[in-house]
Amino acid sequence: MNEEKVADEGYKETQKQRANKTAFNWLLVKRVVLVLRNSFVYFPLRYLILLLIMFGIFSLAEQVLISQLGKLNGEFYFLLESKDTTNQHFYVNFLGRTGITLFGIVSCMTIVTTLSSIISLLWRKSLTSYLHCLYFSSSSTLRSSPLYYLLNQPLFSNHLDNVDQRFTSEISSMTTLGLKLLNQFVTIPYQIIYYSYRSYVIIGIYGLGGIYAFFVFGWIISKIIVGPVLRAVVLKERAEGSFRWEHSLVRQKNEEIAFAMGDEKQREICEKKITKVVSRTKSLILRQFFLYFTENTCAYMSTIINFTLISIPILITHQYRDQDSGAISRIISESSFNTLYVIAGWTGLIAMFSNFSEFGGYVTRVAELLEEMKNDSNHPSAQDEGTERTHLITNEMYETEQGSSTQQDVVLRVTDLNCAVRRGKKQLVNNLHLILYKGESLLIMGPSGSGKSSILRVIRGIWQSTAPAQAQREQSLKKGQKPSSPSHKNKITGEIEIGVDNKNLMFVSQQVYIFKSTMSELVYFPKSRIHYEDQEEWKENLRHVEMSEEIIEAEGRQDWSKILSPGERQKVAMSRILQSKPRLVFLDEVTSQVSSSLEEKFYETLKREMERTRLGGMGWQLDGYVSVGHRESLKQYHDWLLTLDGFGGWELTRVQEDIL
Repeated sequence: MNEEKVADEGYKETQKQRANKTAFNWLLVKRVVLVLRNSFVYFPLRYLILLLIMFGIFSLAEQVLISQLGKLNGEFYFLLESKDTTNQHFYVNFLGRTGITLFGIVSCMTIVTTLSSIISLLWRKSLTSYLHCLYFSSSSTLRSSPLYYLLNQPLFSNHLDNVDQRFTSEISSMTTLGLKLLNQFVTIPYQIIYYSYRSYVIIGIYGLGGIYAFFVFGWIISKIIVGPVLRAVVLKERAEGSFRWEHSLVRQKNEEIAFAMGDEKQREICEKKITKVVSRTKSLILRQFFLYFTENTCAYMSTIINFTLISIPILITHQYRDQDSGAISRIISESSFNTLYVIAGWTGLIAMFSNFSEFGGYVTRVAELLEEMKNDSNHPSAQDEGTERTHLITNEMYETEQGSSTQQDVVLRVTDLNCAVRRGKKQLVNNLHLILYKGESLLIMGPSGSGKSSILRVIRGIWQSTAPAQAQREQSLKKGQKPSSPSHKNKITGEIEIGVDNKNLMFVSQQVYIFKSTMSELVYFPKSRIHYEDQEEWKENLRHVEMSEEIIEAEGRQDWSKILSPGERQKVAMSRILQSKPRLVFLDEVTSQVSSSLEEKFYETLKREMERTRLGGMGWQLDGYVSVGHRESLKQYHDWLLTLDGFGGWELTRVQEDIL
């Protein structure tokens, strides 16, 4: 069977499965259970049970008081019909009981609303904290791709869109709707059962059967309509998230767009996004039309049904022929109240399906995120266990050129590394072997796009070996099965060994991470102030890399992403290295935006600290560093030079002494 044909069929099958995942079916029920099971990990169970019990008690108390209000209405109708103006005590008693009942109803409604908001907020906090724990989880080994990296990379995540929106918006909407549904779940059965019994006593089995027949019909129609509405909600939320993301990108990259004069192109992109939002929203509105039509029909037909059903025992079966006009008035009042609340209960039940369709859309999106993060194939530890390792190959050149040494002296070993991107069409590195010993440094150079930063991504572990996934696809093809789509578009094999633990390892990207904070927090990143005894050392490190005093002494939290220039950002990156004092550090063009004199000062500091470590000195224990760069001047600060040609070829040479 042709692999491309099988893959295409597999893709179509996957699309079909995704459509089914948003339908109102057993899968949705299982996803609701999955979300609920993981929602209160960070919330004490006894407090949750207490809040839910209080929520249920006050919700039912509200309904009991409302039923008492219906009886009071019947008594008042009886009094009006009797035209008794002498019974002043009854009027006072009636007004007192009515006032107390109304006060109780309002109090219960307020308490239920408050409890609903509190439980919703705590639910959101607990679920979000649990998802954060998975999202930002780190493995005990370096060879693990962080989930937040994988899920936000289109190369790796083919179907999870707008992860940020799921965290920031959809969890909140889901919990708010969930508590609304819980309130309906508690009160509507009481309404239907209690007022059905009261209606049966007054209007008989035929009247009650008429109510049920009408609303069972409405329920069946709603059940049929809910599925398409749920799918439309999911698609609309995806479009909304994409639109919000595009505008957040404009906010973040406004200067780059302005310099490139990309106004018209960016407007075109944003217009496409909003057009898609409108299209998806129109589709949702059209699908909701019939749902709303059914819901509104049930609501506004209630008055007609009410008086039609009351007329059965009075005019047709003559059940109350012996009652006087006052008693008939009381019966009509109580019957109307009971019938309206039976109808309200069934109307609320149908409204529950409308709410559940929207709730189901949010649950689907949150559950997709939860499933993806809990999936063993994507979890860091699982990837480590499933990654196939090649046997260690000792290259003869390194034995001769670099000299033999013990395993403890190796800080970095790369064995038989192959890295290809764009589904394997562009080979960056082919069978790369290198060993870096303590006290040595390596510079990686080559043309743009040759794979310099890609090697660091592989070493860091955020680009994983694809051998297990490829083997699984080949096995599926041999069995005539539809293979799953590849998790990402890169092909990577080989082995990486690092002789330094994670706590003493540091990677610095060419895109320096800058965020809103105090300057000290910016320098301490990724650690916090509590990890350091000298609370003023960060200032000296900034001065060492020639940061301006105005920035060093700036007070309060600042949005440094809008303040710092590219060169100043790199100074922050260099100060982070000096602050963290790692044993092994990887630098991706960290000095490309600063002066040559500062570059020399920074690398001389690294060389001096590494030499002191080699001689057994105290202080910063720096075992080695690996740099990526373009400047020829960088060679003099490194022992080894790895040159890439961009086509898979590479050359490892020792930097000549005359350059030094």
